[in-house]
Order: sequence, then structure tokens, then C-alpha cells
Amino acid sequence: MPSGGETGCGLDDGRGRRFNGLCASSQQSGAMRVLLIEVDPMIGKSLKQALQNESMTVDWTRSGVEGEEALSTDDYAAVLPRRTHLPGPA
Repeated sequence: MPSGGETGCGLDDGRGRRFNGLCASSQQSGAMRVLLIEVDPMIGKSLKQALQNESMTVDWTRSGVEGEEALSTDDYAAVLPRRTHLPGPA
């Protein structure tokens, strides 16, 4: 985890892929809470674990509709959809 207030870092999804630029500042109080929207169970599980390994609190939804419901009831520091077009009504 970065020190001195840096916010960039790389996350490994457990399958050799890196995701850059998402990391909570070490000066932030408490864990950064993120919403992960991913329909694929293997990818979702890997990403959730990678984010948790970086001390983030992760809520994982499996559709755009579930993601919208989560956003309407909770506050998130970041929303991470893996796709730009998520399943659900237009």
C-alpha cells in the first residue's frame, strides 16, 4: 500500500492481470468502500479478493440492476464496472 498520501497502486486479480490506479490513501481513516459490478463469478471473486488484499471493503453485485440498488442505499468511494454495458433494463 502506498505511503505518504499516494493514491496510485496496482492490484493483481490473482490470474496474473494487473489493474492500476485504485488504492485507498494511507491517510484515509477506515477502509475505502467500493462497489464491484461483475457478472462473471470467477472474475468477480478474483477482483474482490485483490481489492480486499489492498484493505478495501468490497460490495460485489452481479448485475447493473443490483449495482443501482446498492448505489441507492449505500455510499461508495468508487464504483468498478468491468463492462460499459451491464445487464439490466435500458
